Amino acid sequence: MSSWTQLHIVDVFIKENCLKRVKGIIKSCKNIRNEELKYFLSNIFLCDDRYLSFKASIEGENPYEPDELGTIPAMDAKWAGSEAIAKWLKKYCKGGGSIVEHSLEGDGAAWGWEFDGKGKMRYLALKPAEKWK
Repeated sequence: MSSWTQLHIVDVFIKENCLKRVKGIIKSCKNIRNEELKYFLSNIFLCDDRYLSFKASIEGENPYEPDELGTIPAMDAKWAGSEAIAKWLKKYCKGGGSIVEHSLEGDGAAWGWEFDGKGKMRYLALKPAEKWK
């Protein structure tokens, strides 16, 4: 059983040499077998500067106010397979970008994946950054 989370796209830029392929995948996402990845692809927008973001919901149930392009940086859903999304993204994105997931169930959990731009990713988790004061 999956829980409601908010998936954030943080500084994810598609590599220039992957742009045509990614546009094609997004356009034909109906052919994707993985339902989680298909849902993600049907809800993302690739800006002219190769920046990836979510399309804002027409119903107005968006966690953020849409920008002038009608996009938002995060989307609420039951993101049960976000690791599959990260595995897909790692092949195409420039280094430094990440996807971060926050639980909406009240437990405060947060995790994600960061991309190196060379086809690799690493898991992200919240951890203490300093000693107790």
